[in-house]
Amino acid sequence: MNSSYATDIFTQVSQFRPATFQPGPTRVYQNPNSVPSNIAQAAPPPSQVQAPSRPHSIAELAERAKQSLGDESRPFKAWLRVAENARRDAKSFYEQGDFEAAFVEYAKAATIVLEKIPGHPEYRVLLSTTQRHNMGLHGQEILDSLSELKISIMTRYEQWRANPSSVQSQASFSNPTPQRLAAHRSINSHGTNTPTSSSTPSSSRSRASIPPRSRMPSSYDQSPHEDDRLRREHEQPEVYSGDGVRAEQWQTHEDDARRRREWEEEGRRRMTEQRRQEQDGIIRRQREAEHAAQAARVGPSSGQNRGVTPAVPVSTSSVQYPGASASGSSGLITDYLQMPLESPTRCVISLGRMLS
Repeated sequence: MNSSYATDIFTQVSQFRPATFQPGPTRVYQNPNSVPSNIAQAAPPPSQVQAPSRPHSIAELAERAKQSLGDESRPFKAWLRVAENARRDAKSFYEQGDFEAAFVEYAKAATIVLEKIPGHPEYRVLLSTTQRHNMGLHGQEILDSLSELKISIMTRYEQWRANPSSVQSQASFSNPTPQRLAAHRSINSHGTNTPTSSSTPSSSRSRASIPPRSRMPSSYDQSPHEDDRLRREHEQPEVYSGDGVRAEQWQTHEDDARRRREWEEEGRRRMTEQRRQEQDGIIRRQREAEHAAQAARVGPSSGQNRGVTPAVPVSTSSVQYPGASASGSSGLITDYLQMPLESPTRCVISLGRMLS
């Protein structure tokens, strides 16, 4: 229900308010021995004083959140409004110091954001990719807040189970007032660990059990970049001069972030070097293939050009030997040339015998 509709309803209801009778000014005579009315009203009889309730377990609070979901068949936009209202109510209860009510509202918002809305048929129709991403981020922030509230609630419940007679002290601790929270923050800021009572845990445990306000989820219409910027602004180092616990935690966080950045930078550098080597290998193989193809094209033609000029065939009958007579030796030479081919040594010996 939006604010304009609520204003119209309030206006309509106020029109039917019955007229009240306003008497004229009267003089009140007070008995000096009587008790003032404001003191009498401020101190009700002991029979009307309600005993404080005991702390509740996580299972009881989760069941209460499940029962508070209401109509399961409401439209998609109605689920969004219910989730946003539950988130705001949880933040308000946390600021008032009612951690159990804040846990119930956070559990209700987490059930809607992580189960009801993603399972709705109009989830991918009405929400863009960025809006679905923002919804997942807000759901994770709600779960983180639930985890931190769970520690405080479980601690109080276990202490109550160990000593059920101390209902008064446990109830007062389970629902701290804003004044108690302010005093608790001032004590932690000065670094003291002195407990206020025997049932109150140490300041270090209380500081760990109280969820920081920087983890409170923002509105669903903010972008992821804006959420990251706000989270970085709230996560500034909070140094305590006494114990130095928060300073040590911040230093550890900074060291982890620095190592993570160095690891990511080293990974990017290795990927860049590997990609460069792969590209160089591809270029080198392309050049080798081009040289091989060029050599294959040029090889046969250059071999023919550089080869030995083939000999021109000459007829054996046209060979003339100087110094030989045409009458006597022509017949011997002709007979020799018509003989079958033999080794050069044997040919020379045979020729010498014939000439002698």
